[in-house]
Formats: sequence, C-alpha cells, structure tokens
Amino acid sequence: MSKILIVDDDQDVRDTLKWPLRDAGHEVDTAGDQAEALEQIVQHTYDFAVLDVRLFGLGEDDISGITLSIAFKKLCPAIQIILLSQYEKTKKTDRAVRYGGGIIDFIQKKHDFVEQIIKIIEGSKIEPIAGQESNTQSKSEYTRLVIDIHDDRANHIRSSGDYVVSKYITSPPKIATRDIIRQENTLSFKAPGWAIWVKGIGDQLWKEIFETTEINSAFSKAKGKSSRIAIVYETSKEKIGLPLEFIYANDDQNDYLILQHPVSRFVSGISPTRNAIDPHWLVFRKELRVLLIASNTKPVIDGVDREIDTLYQYLQTQKIIPIKVKKLATEQANYEAVQKELESESYDIVHYAGHGWYDAGNPTNSYLLFWAENNKQGSLRKMRAAELTTLLRKSSIRLFYLSSCHGAATADGTDIAINGDFLGMAEAILQAGVPSVVGFRDSVRDQSAVQIAKYFYESLLMRGRLDVALWDARCKMAANRDDPTWLLPILFNQA
Repeated sequence: MSKILIVDDDQDVRDTLKWPLRDAGHEVDTAGDQAEALEQIVQHTYDFAVLDVRLFGLGEDDISGITLSIAFKKLCPAIQIILLSQYEKTKKTDRAVRYGGGIIDFIQKKHDFVEQIIKIIEGSKIEPIAGQESNTQSKSEYTRLVIDIHDDRANHIRSSGDYVVSKYITSPPKIATRDIIRQENTLSFKAPGWAIWVKGIGDQLWKEIFETTEINSAFSKAKGKSSRIAIVYETSKEKIGLPLEFIYANDDQNDYLILQHPVSRFVSGISPTRNAIDPHWLVFRKELRVLLIASNTKPVIDGVDREIDTLYQYLQTQKIIPIKVKKLATEQANYEAVQKELESESYDIVHYAGHGWYDAGNPTNSYLLFWAENNKQGSLRKMRAAELTTLLRKSSIRLFYLSSCHGAATADGTDIAINGDFLGMAEAILQAGVPSVVGFRDSVRDQSAVQIAKYFYESLLMRGRLDVALWDARCKMAANRDDPTWLLPILFNQA
C-alpha cells in the first residue's frame, strides 16, 4: 500500500482519482490548491503525489504544478511525482519529466487516465532488472556523498539523497599531499606505462582516504542503499592539486571510481555569484545561451576548428531544449572580440577550444592565447588568469568548458602563500563567481577532444546534470583505455 497525495483545483478530478486508488488499497489525501498541498506535505510523508500542472487555470503559461513539485522534493525527498493535465505535453512539461527532480511521468486527462496512474503506482512495486533503472526512479536523483578533505579541521562525510541520510565525522586522513602531487607532476601520459603509474597513485589515494574507518563506512552504507551515488570531493586550496580522479577502488569493483560514479570537485572558500546549471534550472529556462570559441593559433591544432564546428552543428540541430548559440571561429576570435563577448551578460555556457598555458612556477601567469586581429593577423596575445577573472565577474556565465591543454591544472596550494592569487585557469574562473568549470589536467588528442565534448553536451541536454554528463562522456571514452582522455577532465562545481 502507498500513501498518495492528489493535488488538483477540480473537485471532480480529485474524486475520480481518489476512490479507485482507495479501492486498490492505497491511503489517499487530496488538496485543491498549493497552500493546502504544502500543509499536507509538511504534516505527512507521501510515496506519490499526483499534481495538476495548471493549478491556477491560467493556460499554457501556468506551470504552478511543476513549481510545486520542486517544493515537494525538498520537503519530502523520497516522493515520486506524476504530472497531470487536460492538455498535451508542452516543452516545459517534457523537460520536467526528462530532468526528473522526482517527476516520473506525465499523464493527460483522457478517458483512461485513472488506469494509467494506477498502473504507474502499482508498477513501482516491481524490482528493476539488474543493470536497468526502474521506470519510477527519477533520472536526476542520486545519493550525494560529500567527502570533505582538509588539513585544518575534522572532516565531514555527508551522504544525502532519497535513500541515505547520514553524517560522520573523522579526523583528517593522513594524505601525503606533496608526495602524491609530485608523483603526478612527473607523470607523462605520452610515455609507455603511464597507466601503471596512474593506478599506483590511485591505489595510494584509495588507501589514505577510503580505507579510513568513517569514510569507508559512509561509502559502504551509501552503496548498500543505492547504486546511484554522486561523489563530491570538497577540498581546501592546499588539497586542490591532489589527482583525486585517479582513485582506484580496491573493492569488489576493482576499477577507477570516476568510471563507477559521477565525480566532481568543490573548493572551499569560493562562492559562486550565480546558480549552477542543474535539472530544475533547465526546466524553467526559456532558452540556453551558448558561446563557442575557436582559437587556433600557433602551433596549429588540427582539432580546434573541427571541435567547435561539431558542437555548433549539434547544438543547432538538437530538439531537446531551445538553444541560442553563437560561434566565434578562429578568424573572428581575436583578443578584443573575445574580451567583449566574455564580459557581456549574454551567455550561460562558454566553450573554449584552443591553446592554454599553465605556469607551474607562477600559476597566476597561466593564460589562453588569441590572435590580436581578425583573420589570424597580427601578433598573439595572452589572456592571463587575472584578466579572465575580471572579465567574467561581469558576465552571467554558469559553465566554462576549457578544451585546452592543462586547463584544470592547479598548483600545490601548500607551496604558495596566496591571498587572492590563482592556482590555475580553472580556479581563476571559479574566483570570478562562475559556479562550474570543466578542464583537463593534461593535453588531449585532437579527435578525442572533439568526441568527449560532444558526448558531454549530448548527455547534459538529455539528463540535465553536469556531473552525470561528464561521467557519461568518460565512460564512452574509456572504451579505449589506451587513450587517457577519459581520465583527464575535472569538473569543479560550486553548486
């Protein structure tokens, strides 16, 4: 038996649903408006809610039921929501179902809508086949396991989601930060045997982090409750250089954690000035605004223009969400033109493909490279980390994708007496208030850069989550383990 809340402004609809559901053995409450519904959800715990999309009866622009579903998920995280409407599915209701947030289906009020709803609710009792998702499990719902890694405080291992709510406190793991970072700095992904070195570093990190009693307990508990775990490493600047994406799980899976679960980074002490891209944000966007920048300077990189052209074609032709996309080809992407575009409030996503330079001795001097004039004319000009931060503070950018060499490379914060200096390009972008950055810790093969970027955006538009999008892209690239591209990207997400 399930406990169900029906929310509809039409009494006849509420009664039409209520009695058959009660006859089927379910406990059913009803509400006629948002206020009554919120009062019910505060007082009771529900398994399902059936929400009328247009509670105010204001026509196509009325999506009050979708808005209410977000409040429901915050108040009752385990609830599964079915949207109901007398009208056909719109773009927004389609996105609401696609991006989840607890919404598992949309039903139109036709002659058999009661039978459809009962079938969905009854079907939730059926265990999914191994390796498949239940039809009633939202595609955006993950148990979020946050592992807090600092030297100067006790670490919190927080796990929250539909299946797990737990908190553990541990003393800081004894991580040999300098030693591990130095090992990584001597690693060459072009040298034979790189995979052996990576696995060795990954083994060491697994032992020093995940084999501590409290973290191991939290991780095991999360896995025992749900296979859908999203791992977040929260680190101080002193720990930002740790190659946490290398962690190799010496458990029943015996594989890299980044191939088992979505993984992202959170850097303590950096506050975003705008919301990150997530499923709820995408549902309510009129359109997504994207700027693609190709900067194919010297030496020429064969894949730069192809990457931007491939993404432009895909974003222009996809039908999932309205997108306004602008492309600056190398011929137009001169220094001043890029400056102007970056400081505008015209974009949600910026994707840069081109040369990037990371200065390990002085990361503040790291830069992106552009022609001084149109049509590849003039000298080459450097856009340094500090300047990029200043430009982006004025923008509305929510995701910056750095498809460049060492875009996510960071200094060992323990070696730098910093108060406002930057540890690399990615960290400089975060300091500007941009909530999310994707970058690479090393150089990437031309064709591989094109492929992983396309996979990333395909998944982002389909699933609505940055960490899941990068995970999907990694797993596809990992079909060829000899190409290290799957290992190289890092997602910083200050959400």
